[in-house]
Amino acid sequence: MRKRIHFTVLTICVLTASVVGAFVVGINSNLLAGEPPDLSRYVLTKPQVLFSLQYGKDSSQVGMFIPHSTAEDGGEPSGPSDFAIGIDGGIYIGDQQNGKVKKFSRSRQLLMATEGRIDRIAGMAVDSHGRIYVIHGTASNEVAVYDEKGKRLPDVERKITEAAEKLADNLASTQPQLKKDIFRGRRGVPAGAVRCDASGNVYFRSGQFTLKIDAQFAEAQAFKEHPLDAQDSRYSYRLLPPQKQVERLVYGTDGSLVNQFLTNVLQRAEVTIYGADGSVVRRFTLPRGEWSEVEKLVPVGGGDVDCDGRGHFYTRRSPVAVYHLPLKPDNRSFFVVRSYAVLEYDDKGGFVGLRAVINGFTMPSIHWVEVDPQGNVYWLDFKADHVDVMMAPAP
Repeated sequence: MRKRIHFTVLTICVLTASVVGAFVVGINSNLLAGEPPDLSRYVLTKPQVLFSLQYGKDSSQVGMFIPHSTAEDGGEPSGPSDFAIGIDGGIYIGDQQNGKVKKFSRSRQLLMATEGRIDRIAGMAVDSHGRIYVIHGTASNEVAVYDEKGKRLPDVERKITEAAEKLADNLASTQPQLKKDIFRGRRGVPAGAVRCDASGNVYFRSGQFTLKIDAQFAEAQAFKEHPLDAQDSRYSYRLLPPQKQVERLVYGTDGSLVNQFLTNVLQRAEVTIYGADGSVVRRFTLPRGEWSEVEKLVPVGGGDVDCDGRGHFYTRRSPVAVYHLPLKPDNRSFFVVRSYAVLEYDDKGGFVGLRAVINGFTMPSIHWVEVDPQGNVYWLDFKADHVDVMMAPAP
C-alpha cells in the first residue's frame, strides 16, 4: 500500500486586488467574475460510485459531525479522517467520529472493524499484510497497530517505539541537532503522518524529517527528506521556491467573499529517483515542460503527492477562487469546497491529464484521495446523508 505524504506551503497576508488582479485575470478571467471553471469536461475517465455509506453509529455506517444550523459558531463538519486502499483492493476508512478503522469490500460488505475505541485518528496506513498503523491520542507520537482482523498488536507497538528510542539515543551522541529536530524533546515515535511501502517498511513523518522503521520493527533510520516508494526504488519530492503569488478568493455558501489571502501559484516540484543502492538515478521537475491550459485552470497547490506502481505521480490542485457548497439546503454550516483537481504526471514529469474533480472539506487533516498501484484514483464524495466511495479507472 502506498501512502501519500502531505506538504503544504502557504503564505497569508493582506493584499489589495489592484496589486495582483492583472495576474489573476491572466490565469482565468472567469474566476474574478464568480464563475468556477468547469473541470469535469477535462477528466480522462468517467468516475464510478463503488458504494455508499450512510452517516450514523452502526457498524456499517460512518460517523459525521454536522454543525447545527442555528449555532453561531458550531465548528466545521468532521467525518472520516483518513482513507486507504489495501493491496487486496479493500477500502479502509478511518471513522473518527465512531473511533474505528473499518474495512469494506468493493461491494460495501463490512470486513473488519478495529477493536476498542480509537480516541483520535490523525493518520492511517495499511501494509501488505493487512496491518493497520494509526497515529492517535492527544500527542503526535502515539502509534497504535492492528492486525488484519482488527486486533490490537501491543508487541508490535512496543518494538516500533523501542527502535525509535534506540535511534534517538544514538543520535544524542552522534548528531544531537538532528535528534532535536526530529524528536523535539519527546520520547517515542515522532509521527505527523504514516505510510508503508511494498517491502513492509513503515515511514513516520516528523516536520521536515522522516523516520523509517524496517519490516522487522528492529531498526530505525532518519532522513532529512521524505523518501517514498516507486517502482521498487525510492524518490523524494520537494516544492521549489514559488515564482508567483496571487490573491486567493474564498466564497461562502451565500455567494459572499469570506476570505482572501496571498498564496503560491503554478509552483513546480522537484522529484529525485534513487536506485536500490541509494544513488541518484534521475532528477526532474513537475511539470517537466510548460504548463498546460488544464493546469492553468487549477494553479493553486502541488503540495500533495502520491505515486502508483508505474512511477506516475499525482498532485492535488485547485482554482484561485473556491466556493462553499452547502450539502443541506437548510444548513449552510454543512458544506464542502468546490473544487479540487487530481492531476497525473508520468515517470519523467510529463503531464498526463486531469484524473478527478473532487468536492471536499476545508480541513487539511481529512485525507480522502488515494491511488492504487494500477493508477486507479479513489476518493470520498460527501453528500447530505451519506458518503460515496468513488473510483476513476486508469486510462
